[in-house]
Amino acid sequence: MSDAGDIVDAISSDATTSISGATVEKQATSVEGRDHEFPLVQILNTDYDVDTLDWRQETRRWTIKGAVWIVAEGNTRDTMQAHLEAFRDQIALDPTLGGAVDYSTIVLAVPESHSDSPRIAGFFEVRAELVV
Repeated sequence: MSDAGDIVDAISSDATTSISGATVEKQATSVEGRDHEFPLVQILNTDYDVDTLDWRQETRRWTIKGAVWIVAEGNTRDTMQAHLEAFRDQIALDPTLGGAVDYSTIVLAVPESHSDSPRIAGFFEVRAELVV
């Protein structure tokens, strides 16, 4: 039986596989002064809900939101988009997240970067389902 920890572990593994040199932080903390640790993947929030189905079954849904951080110097929004797309492609290779769920998908977003910021952030949301 899956739980959020199994899913976060699978997502973390996919992130480090797809984003070269990335480290994962499962509980987000401030990124100030930590540029030397980038690229950094942070899990920001995990939500869970259940719908009851017929025949004593249920659909369990998890939504995991996170961020990817890179230094701005020498990088662009396109660099961030490439990191996020590689992450999306890695999840697409195994949408069951190593058997933890029946299906998962990922939504990506790269917000406008500010010219005076030393970092570029990209955001993701992984949605996963399991029928039991």
